[in-house]
Amino acid sequence: MERITVPTYILDRGGRIRWLNNAARELFGNAVGRDVTAIVAPEHALRAREAFARKLLGAEVTDFDLHLLRRDGVRVPAQISSAPLKDGGKVVGVFGVVRATSARESEPLPTGAELTPRQFEVLRLLAEGCSTDEIADQLSVSVQTVRNHVRDILRRLRVKSRIAALAAARRHGLL
Repeated sequence: MERITVPTYILDRGGRIRWLNNAARELFGNAVGRDVTAIVAPEHALRAREAFARKLLGAEVTDFDLHLLRRDGVRVPAQISSAPLKDGGKVVGVFGVVRATSARESEPLPTGAELTPRQFEVLRLLAEGCSTDEIADQLSVSVQTVRNHVRDILRRLRVKSRIAALAAARRHGLL
């Protein structure tokens, strides 16, 4: 499995990387022993944890998209396909395959433009076409809190509108 040209990995029950093949080590460096979220863009760490938890709870296969961090810190949009590793019916780890979904590198974010995980969640819901009220309902926060997050997103991405924020987010590889 070392020589498979597609990045593959094994996680233990705690979410620690226990094995990476050569292709994965080329992409992420030697991350063995680190938490899987160490190679996941911060705004996608929750999504990665949720997919991992579903595996521990019995999901046979999960496929999902997120951004990973290459060894040089560049975000890489990727599709992850993973399955539980079992021993006598008990899940003991997770095996996964990484497929980069775009060879195009995103522009680096302007200094200070990094979004918090919650801001990224708001941005993702905006990209799905949700209104301010719908976002507030989905996140169980007030409409004013959503407006504050949107205002901060616009400021950090240095844009004037929600549509411009979505375009900037795509240009920077956030969506």
